[in-house]
Amino acid sequence: MGLKCLIISANLCTIPYPVYPLGTAHIAGALKTGGHDAYVYDLLAQGMDGFKAAVENYSPDIIALSLRNVDTEDSSLELNFLSGLNELCEEIRRVAGVRMIVGGPAFSLFPDELMELTKADFGIVGEGERLIVELADAIEKGVDIPERIFRSDCAGTSWLPVEYSSEIAPFYLQRGGMLNVQTKRGCPFSCAYCSYPLIEGTVIRNREPDEVAEELCRLNSEFGARYVFFTDAVFNDPYEYYLEVAQALVRKKNGVRWCAYFRPDGLDREKLQLLKAAGLAAMEVGTDASSDATLSGLGKSFDFSAVIRFHELTVELQIPCAHFVIFGGPGETRKTLKQGCLNLRYLKGAVVFGFCGIRVIPDTRIHRIAVSEGVISEHQSLLRQVFYFSKDISKKYIEDTIKQEWSGQMDRVFPSHIMHDRIKVLHRYGHIGPAWNMLTSVG
Repeated sequence: MGLKCLIISANLCTIPYPVYPLGTAHIAGALKTGGHDAYVYDLLAQGMDGFKAAVENYSPDIIALSLRNVDTEDSSLELNFLSGLNELCEEIRRVAGVRMIVGGPAFSLFPDELMELTKADFGIVGEGERLIVELADAIEKGVDIPERIFRSDCAGTSWLPVEYSSEIAPFYLQRGGMLNVQTKRGCPFSCAYCSYPLIEGTVIRNREPDEVAEELCRLNSEFGARYVFFTDAVFNDPYEYYLEVAQALVRKKNGVRWCAYFRPDGLDREKLQLLKAAGLAAMEVGTDASSDATLSGLGKSFDFSAVIRFHELTVELQIPCAHFVIFGGPGETRKTLKQGCLNLRYLKGAVVFGFCGIRVIPDTRIHRIAVSEGVISEHQSLLRQVFYFSKDISKKYIEDTIKQEWSGQMDRVFPSHIMHDRIKVLHRYGHIGPAWNMLTSVG
């Protein structure tokens, strides 16, 4: 018969805008494919007030709790999203009284701490689709399960159906018109700060291009989505699978506009023209640093001249771009900051979002650097956010310099959170997509 699984999205973060809980859609699809039933309850979209009634109406056999964000990862807006997690889990146990499985990106980074905080019965690190079905099967059969934390080996090559919820999709469509789609998992790059390889592994697993194209059509026809964000760690992968996705979208005559995360290298005019023909409407670019020295410090394999060449192409092809730049990383000095400010002046017509310092994530190279420099101790818990700043420059000097350099420029945003209220207003007036593209002079 299968079990009834209530999947709870605990994410309450709306920065920079509300994001559909895509992980719950993948888990729901996997459970249904595996012979179980699944119902998604989204605390952001549906609120806590209706939770008890939803549990009583559905009467679940197990609960799956998805934890997406730990905090903002922004030193200028240090918000922690786990402050009420213990109380939430107590309420879940009180209302539902069934075994609870916890997972999601936040859990994958801090499994031991979050198992202790949530008092969950089981936890899943990494991709959860197959493991949660195996757990549900074992629970249904009454099998003894001695383990508490299960770790995905990220070895699965086949993708399971994705089950979007018609109850919660309207909430997100009314606040930006966007839903989310993933075309691949895994990241082969070794950026010093990044958690994607830890969560998804380093081997890329692609989804069938035609399946991706069909997904966009379905989101448009079933839910009225006019815009999609591809949530891949990096859309333009080095094996150029992304071009196959673009070709499939062109064949499908895709009419849904989309945005994704890009690296500013490996893209020429022909590739960008194909992406634009496939519906590309805007690009969020992991430029990440503003000088060759700080790019190297972050483990980037390109220099700033590559960023400028990429920028010139996007301006020529009228593709709106937002560059995300971190100041204060390894190798940052007053000299590199000055050079970085000069370099960023070349990005006329694009939006640049600035960040100061790097949120330290366990098992990243920044973590090892922070330990070696005495910023943190080797076994210190990082559940409460800690930021790394170059020892050769002060945070205040960086902030004062960037504010002065970018003063009066609408397309230079620092601190980045000042854009959040503007985005909400633009979405309220009917603009769809990431909304920062309204600040560019292209597109």
